[in-house]
Amino acid sequence: MTVGSGSEAALSLGRMMRTGHEPTLLLGHYECDDEARLTNRTRDSIGTIVFSALSLGKNFAIAVALASVAEAGMAATQCPWIRPPGLSEAQINQVVEGRIQEVSIAAARHFDRMKTFKDLDGTDNAIINWAVAVIRISHTLGFDGAAAFYEAAKAKGASNAFDSVSIEELDAISRKAYLAGKDALPPVVESVAQYEVTNIIVSAPPPRAGWRLVRCDPEGVAFRRTGASDGIEAAAMAGFISLPRYTDERSFVDYTKDTVARSLAASIGSRLVEVQPIKGAPSPCVQMRVGSGSESSPRLFYGRFCYDDADRETGYNALFSISGKMGAEQAEAEADSFFDGVTRRHVR
Repeated sequence: MTVGSGSEAALSLGRMMRTGHEPTLLLGHYECDDEARLTNRTRDSIGTIVFSALSLGKNFAIAVALASVAEAGMAATQCPWIRPPGLSEAQINQVVEGRIQEVSIAAARHFDRMKTFKDLDGTDNAIINWAVAVIRISHTLGFDGAAAFYEAAKAKGASNAFDSVSIEELDAISRKAYLAGKDALPPVVESVAQYEVTNIIVSAPPPRAGWRLVRCDPEGVAFRRTGASDGIEAAAMAGFISLPRYTDERSFVDYTKDTVARSLAASIGSRLVEVQPIKGAPSPCVQMRVGSGSESSPRLFYGRFCYDDADRETGYNALFSISGKMGAEQAEAEADSFFDGVTRRHVR
């Protein structure tokens, strides 16, 4: 087994079922992946608070900060900026321009680096789309984009970058901010840390030491443990997902089993994906288990997928992968311990 294969495969499930249709993949926070657009529910909550801030005459940096609160909730532990190592200037540009086109269909249709976001989007939701784009750029590259872009606008005598700074200039600002940083290991996770995502609170994985935070943003949190001290390698993540409309327990089980099997095909081959409904859960939930690797050094994947409630098309997933010399009962106990630390926030 190659080093890191277990954790990479587990983290590749992180964006699974994000759209409620075809799965997309996440190989940790360090990949420049394509994120699905926000649901109308999340977008509406951002819009309310952004427009409230603007109506009060606040500058746009404050509006973006408020939008982040609306999208992620007031975090129990503040997400640090996690800088992905080793990006080239071209990759930085790709992140900035990709995030902009993800949140704005209009911008993607006639993309022009010489124009501002406002000119590219041109819709009634442009200010909201801009706020989401800035949040995503910031979390992907690991710097305070709201502040950096606002300073660039202020230098031009403008009140915000939304309608005064071109995409080409946003690229340059982002390159400068990223390249000013240094490659480093992801931050160590405190055992008592808790993080808030859109609809859940995520506690640090117990019981082992050595976990690092590899991703932390409004849509999810991911942890990785390399196993340098004891040979036990693991990964854990939890985040917001979109789901197809709930019809019945069997359909949810079949959907989860099919999506997991396709997402992990390269890692698990034809191994059986076991999915069972969780009886007595407050909303529809299923638990997943799949094994791979050898008997002497198994690699086990576990997952929990839940609706916010049966009438919504949103929910959360929690995923756990562990490999090394240990019994299946011990591995399952560690997975359950992490899942028990993922709790639902009140969803209005």
